[in-house]
Order: sequence, then structure tokens, then C-alpha cells
Amino acid sequence: MGPPIDPSGSGRCRVVLVEQHPLARDLLTDFLDAAGVEVLAATADVADALDAATSLDPDVTVVDHGLPGHGAATLCRAIADLAPHIPVLIHYAVLSPDDESALRSVPAVALVPKNIRGHDLLEAIHEHHR
Repeated sequence: MGPPIDPSGSGRCRVVLVEQHPLARDLLTDFLDAAGVEVLAATADVADALDAATSLDPDVTVVDHGLPGHGAATLCRAIADLAPHIPVLIHYAVLSPDDESALRSVPAVALVPKNIRGHDLLEAIHEHHR
């Protein structure tokens, strides 16, 4: 499956990235851009992320599991309610069995492990873009 047709005409897969750590957010943005993925917005704020996901209509939204409180679950549920056509990937470093069970009850397309090279994330983005 090739990249989706998007309103910008760039032909690139378009994502909203939600990552709590500034350095990780910057590194992921650079990595995705170098891999041909357009990052429409990159934020750590749940409200900003929801606004970006619903107003920019990305092909995929990537959500950091480590958002404070229940931020990741809250954001995924809100996106599912307001823009159910947008796939959501939950990007995680470590999941306890309880966390995994709780996140599997949240409307999200996939749980994607964080790793140094980022290939799992890139593969999941391309697999789930609309």
C-alpha cells in the first residue's frame, strides 16, 4: 500500500506526534521526517494533541504511553469519539501487564514498542495509515 493522497499534495504519510519528553519528541520528529513521514504537529499536551488530530486530519496519530496521569488513554478515547477514522498508535517503552490490559481496552489501533532505531514505529505508521 502506497502513501495516502493528502490535502497538502505532498503524497507523504501525515502524523500527529504526542510525546512527553522534548528530546524524544525532537528526535522522533527528525527520524520520521527523514523517513518521508510528515509530522503535522508534535506536542506533549493532550489538549493540543486532540486539537491537532481533529483539525489537521492526520493519517495516523502516535501517542506516548507515558503521558502524565491517564493522558494517553484519555486522548485515545477522545480521538476515537471525535475522529474515529484516524488510527492511533500507542508508543511505549515499558508496559506492565496491568498497563497493557488497560490500554487494550482503549480505542487504539496498536501498541508499538519504543526502540533506539525506531523501525517498529515507522513500520506501524505505514501499516496503519489510511
